[in-house]
Amino acid sequence: MIIGLPSETRWNIFETILFQWRLAILGVDNLPLYMFSPYPGSQLFRELLAKGRLGTLDDSYFKSLLQQIDFLRCESYNDKVPGWELAIYRLIGMSVGYVLTYTFHPLRIVRTLRNIFVRGQSDTVFEQRLIELRRNKKASRLSVKLPQAVS
Repeated sequence: MIIGLPSETRWNIFETILFQWRLAILGVDNLPLYMFSPYPGSQLFRELLAKGRLGTLDDSYFKSLLQQIDFLRCESYNDKVPGWELAIYRLIGMSVGYVLTYTFHPLRIVRTLRNIFVRGQSDTVFEQRLIELRRNKKASRLSVKLPQAVS
């Protein structure tokens, strides 16, 4: 699901998040909220470019298209809702969505723990992020414990 489209209102965003939560209660596993990004070639890209809303189309613009990965960085192309507010909606929406998923489908907690600690493989994007976090922590602990080579 995408939030932050140029014409969206706060009410539209709220409806999207409510829909996400209903799907979580019904048992849908992956419920990410993506921030709108104007991709070259799309009609909204052309409209925003014509209005001068995109700035310079350099490497930093194309890197900004990856904002889905970074929860702290949110560019808004919506005149009504700033990026920081969209980031809050996204964080709350996804957090509550996962709480609802695990509350209404508690066996998923067992599956998630098994996937993270036993299998090391994921069934969902959320599990994949937790596995990556765990691997990164292990790698950082190992790099601290290993003696540095003397040159």
